[in-house]
Amino acid sequence: MGIIKAKQLVHEYIRRDEEGNVESIQTALDHVDLDVQPGQFIAILGHNGSGKSTLLKIITGHLSADNGEVILSGGTTVGYLAQNQEYASEHSIYDEMRDAKPEIIQLEQQMEKLSARMDIETGEALEQVIKQYDNARQRYERLDGYAYQSELVGVLKGLGFTEEDFEKPVISLSGGEKTRVALAKMLLQAPDLIILDEPTNHMDIQAKETLESAFQAYEGTILFVSHDRYFIRQVAKSVLIFENNAAFYYPFGYEHYLERKEKEASGEPLAARIKAEEQALIEGLKAVPRAERHRLREIPEEEAYDQWRLRLAAEAIENAAEQVEGLWQQILEKNGKREERELEHWDHPVNEIADKNEDAACGEKQEKQAEEELSAFTEQYENAQSAWTDACLFWYDIWCEAHPEPVMDPGTSDTDGSVPQDTESSKTDGSEI
Repeated sequence: MGIIKAKQLVHEYIRRDEEGNVESIQTALDHVDLDVQPGQFIAILGHNGSGKSTLLKIITGHLSADNGEVILSGGTTVGYLAQNQEYASEHSIYDEMRDAKPEIIQLEQQMEKLSARMDIETGEALEQVIKQYDNARQRYERLDGYAYQSELVGVLKGLGFTEEDFEKPVISLSGGEKTRVALAKMLLQAPDLIILDEPTNHMDIQAKETLESAFQAYEGTILFVSHDRYFIRQVAKSVLIFENNAAFYYPFGYEHYLERKEKEASGEPLAARIKAEEQALIEGLKAVPRAERHRLREIPEEEAYDQWRLRLAAEAIENAAEQVEGLWQQILEKNGKREERELEHWDHPVNEIADKNEDAACGEKQEKQAEEELSAFTEQYENAQSAWTDACLFWYDIWCEAHPEPVMDPGTSDTDGSVPQDTESSKTDGSEI
């Protein structure tokens, strides 16, 4: 199961005038589906107002969808950074970071108390205290408690804070500084899922590089909105593109997406073409399995892209073939039942049939209904056959596009490079014609 699964999300913003009358309705999300797998780093792209931030707020529970649902995998811990983060803590920056490691802080306090008791207790009571202290110390070591302070300082300095800043109250900081504090705390907490809305706003180059390095070492899942192209290139492994109130998933990374978009700049929009090519993928936003993503990275991106399209087209062929087979079986079943009824009619003696005049009308009605059902199945079967043929032709078109025939230079052949000669025509000079 994916770490996030969203189904048919719909959200509309209603603008009202001073009297409460509806002026306009803006659709932010129009039946959007999403399936995010563990370990994915997905950048969400789209123009302002396309629904990117709305999606993040619905996933994190900060906004309710008008329709649809969001399911998080059980036990998933989530870290969320809003675009304009409200942060009113009166703690110092350093103490706020310590709150990111509550169990370590609790174990430190516990060991301190137990250490003090060891100076007082004797005998069996002392043995019990020593045992408790040893258990707490082992847990503290497993949590890397002896290194957390250096980790805390390193993250803060990496995000642009000096040691002189550590004692500043968070509430006194600027908006950009509060954002960096929130990010630092999130990195220390290391949740299973990190959701970010414009994380690099108000950051200098050093802070961005620190964030990029931290994310590259992060083993969880990241879903983020950003307009920072360099940051997207460094962090995102796939992209989710918002366009026309819908979203579609592109698993080949931001760089490859830009290349495809540039190639399509003079013709049909990239989104429209991809939607036509990968029907099932766009509807379900199915993520490419992690193992397959690793395999795809081992081959050139263009080749991987072609394989991806061929796989989707092949899936469409399989689905169409299954539908054809299923309808054909139903037609055979209907035909079989009709033959049984005809045999049953001729097997009965004439006088026996005459005794069943009352049932004749009912039989005729059933026969007519059966014929209508058979006719409907036959029509569905013919449509399914046509769809199956179209799917096969679509796959072949993609294959031909991915495997263009080599262009032969004039005057060469595909064998020894010589021009084939017509022996008969070589004997004539045109005067004999």
